[in-house]
Amino acid sequence: MRSSPRRGILYLLTYLALLPGLAFLALAAAVAGYEFRHAQHVYPGISLTVPTAQGPLTIELGGLTRAEATERLQRVLTPYPGPDTILRYGDRTWAFAASDLGVELDAAATVELAFAKGRSNTLLADLLRQYELYRRGDTVLPVLRYDEGQEAYVLGRLAREINHPAREGVLRLDGLKVVAVAGEAGHEMDVAASRAALHNHLVHGGRAEVELVVRDVHPVLEKVDDAEAQVQQLIKGPISLAFRDGKDGFQATILPEILAQWLTLRQEVGTDGRARLMAGVDADQVRAHVAKELAPKLTRQPRDGTFSFNAETKALTPVIPSQNGWQPNVAETANRIVAAAFGDQRAVPLAVDLVKPEIATEDVDKMGIKELVSQGSTSFAGSSKER
Repeated sequence: MRSSPRRGILYLLTYLALLPGLAFLALAAAVAGYEFRHAQHVYPGISLTVPTAQGPLTIELGGLTRAEATERLQRVLTPYPGPDTILRYGDRTWAFAASDLGVELDAAATVELAFAKGRSNTLLADLLRQYELYRRGDTVLPVLRYDEGQEAYVLGRLAREINHPAREGVLRLDGLKVVAVAGEAGHEMDVAASRAALHNHLVHGGRAEVELVVRDVHPVLEKVDDAEAQVQQLIKGPISLAFRDGKDGFQATILPEILAQWLTLRQEVGTDGRARLMAGVDADQVRAHVAKELAPKLTRQPRDGTFSFNAETKALTPVIPSQNGWQPNVAETANRIVAAAFGDQRAVPLAVDLVKPEIATEDVDKMGIKELVSQGSTSFAGSSKER
């Protein structure tokens, strides 16, 4: 009789020892049943939230198979009701419905996002995630498809309305009148960035207006005032050319009309991509002008001096004075003209090389002639006595 209480205690201890195992098996069976029941279904608690003109629209997807969820989305969201969109640039606005922009829901891809929740192939993490979904729920965002042609047409039309091309700076001569027009910045719509902002709005909703992305566009050549001042300096007056050789010499003038023909304009682009306009003169044209128009008038052969001998003074008396020859230095003269073209000093000395005669009048004292060396005469029939 005394063994009965002991046996009861033994049964109780055995039951208590088995209880955790039984509880684990029961939990495992419940989890397995839950997983089996939802193996082909979206886990409970998952829904789709779509922004619309009337506010967010929520569609429950939990407990549905892929096919059932896809059919539900296609039925409810075709055509796609998405939010009305107001595109804005400054104080200008354009309103569009989602259908105007060629937007439609990709139901199958959206369902795949919902089906993937709680399925990362990591058992413990998946179980915890499924429990969180069951208790608190979660939403997926719609996966959208865009008619690229329709979207490009709409954004392209807006770009054509918005874009204002930059104007390049202009500098030219109209006769002797300087025409200078400064460059002007423009702007153009960044289609790619505007498309990204539009897509973000269609998926997430939020603000009713989407700011179009418009960027400033600067001309390569904007400022021309420095070059304008240079050109004004070039044609403000003639350049005077002069050369003196004792009492002899030569003068010439280069008129502004000629200087204007020599004008050159070139752009120097800096590291910032902006260009600076520089005025200059064409050195080849300057050399050609000097060679053709000035050099022939400046070229002169040297001339020997002639003398008579005075027997009384025993000295030579010049009869015809000697004369230096002139050989114009075309390159140096052209360089001087180029250097003076944009300066305030408009008088340029001509570069001329002197060629000494073999018998120069000023060298008579160095000849050492103190007596008559020879004398000759000729006569011609019919000539005068003096000859």
